[in-house]
Formats: sequence, C-alpha cells, structure tokens
Amino acid sequence: MAKPAWTQKAFPIAALALGTPCLVVAGLGLWNYKDATSHSPSMPDTKILNATITTTDEKNPGKVSDHYKMPANQPRAIDIPSLNASGYVQRVGVSTDNTMIAPGNIFFAGWYVGSPAPGEKGVSIIDGHVRGKYQDGIFRHLASLKGGDTIRVQMGDNSWREFSVVGTQSYLVEEADKALFADDQAIDRELHLITCDGAFDNGSQAYNKRLIVTARLTR
Repeated sequence: MAKPAWTQKAFPIAALALGTPCLVVAGLGLWNYKDATSHSPSMPDTKILNATITTTDEKNPGKVSDHYKMPANQPRAIDIPSLNASGYVQRVGVSTDNTMIAPGNIFFAGWYVGSPAPGEKGVSIIDGHVRGKYQDGIFRHLASLKGGDTIRVQMGDNSWREFSVVGTQSYLVEEADKALFADDQAIDRELHLITCDGAFDNGSQAYNKRLIVTARLTR
C-alpha cells in the first residue's frame, strides 16, 4: 500500500496522539465526574475532526442513531460482538502538525480518512480510546480479541462489512507507526484497529505502547 509522503516522518507523532485521550486521572472529585459523564450525549460531528479535543467527552451516546448519516462508502458504526463493544465511527484526519486525531468521545471510534474505507483494497485504520479520565473507552478490551473473532463495520448505506481477526500485537510507541501502515501481502483488504497499551507514565501522562489488531475482510 502506498503511504502518504509524510507518513514515515509524521506518524510516530500520530501514534502519540492516542496518549493524551487515554489518560487515567484520579482525585478529580465527584462533581467533575458527574459533569463529565451525566449530561445528554450527542452524535459525532459529521465533519472531519482535524483538531485534538482537549477535554474528551465521556458521555455514553448509547445505540447508534439512524439520524447519523455518512456517505454510502464510508463507515458510520463499528461492532465487536465478542467484546460487547459498539459505537459510532467518527471521521478523523490530521492536525496542522500532521498528528492523527483521536475521536472526541471515548465511546466513539475514529476512521482515519487518509486510509481506505473499511473493506476497500489496502489497509484501513480505525483508532479508539482505551480509557478516559473516569471510564473505560470503546477499545478497552481490544487485547482480548483472538484469531477468528469478528469485527463488523457498518457503512453509510447501512450495509455491514465483516472482518476476521488475524492477530494482535503490542508495540512501543516509536515502532507503532511502521506496523500500523504495514500491509500483510496475504491480505488484500485489511483492517487495523489501534489503541493505547502498556504502562502509564505519570510524567508524560501517556501510555508507552500501542496495541494493533489486524483483521481481514470476510464478507
């Protein structure tokens, strides 16, 4: 798969972009918890997210609404039955410094618009949060996936594309970019899911690894 010209240089920064939204912050108080989690949730903005959200939303939007519309050939929802994990798919791009953006809500997944749509030829990339300040994110249990587990992605025309997990692998942050864009020559239509992993460093307020799940299109 041809990589963007900035990939080799910029994506180590992109991998780091998932660090901030994965923070685990203690002692912020009951009032802050209620304020962050109990207000009415909303659907993702249908525009491409090109700026990091400083305070990631932790309001659970629940079931994906029929009112959330995406172009027919782009993803709108993701479902991982074995993890009981599902939610909206938000379109994410890169910031002005070529940092790939993480979703604005810990319960959203983010399809990187610089990659093919899920099910198209090449490597499609979807990121997601492992944790917020107060709650687990949509990809909290991604490491539990096993070979053969199903990942389903719903497209804008309401059709579903199904993928079968090939494997999972944890990488140091500085190594994750290469693995994220690398395509398996034996897989024609490939899906990569990525989230934070490893040890949380209080100094940098980030995790030191990234977990990448590789899956192949089955139908």
